[in-house]
Amino acid sequence: MSKKRVLALGLMLAATSAFAAKETVITTETLPDGTVVSRKVEVREAPSTPPDTSFASADRNGDGRVDRTEAKDMGITSTIFAGMAGKKGYLTPQEYETVMQQ
Repeated sequence: MSKKRVLALGLMLAATSAFAAKETVITTETLPDGTVVSRKVEVREAPSTPPDTSFASADRNGDGRVDRTEAKDMGITSTIFAGMAGKKGYLTPQEYETVMQQ
């Protein structure tokens, strides 16, 4: 690879990373009396867009309901799913929205 190509590739990568969204996360561990035990500062790439948690996205097979597998894929625990779905074994759009707002 020529020096010009390596330089161009390096500049492209630098430009791309310069525009990546970053977030700073500060984690502080304190004792009950307020004494700071540790503090950690971390800079990391921020997610570009929030994940799509809409009912349409969850209902992958398009049957108008969210079954146990679809719910699990959306991060809904089996306990929460069972409590809301009951014996019917699926979530309606209204039930899904209720679960996702918890």
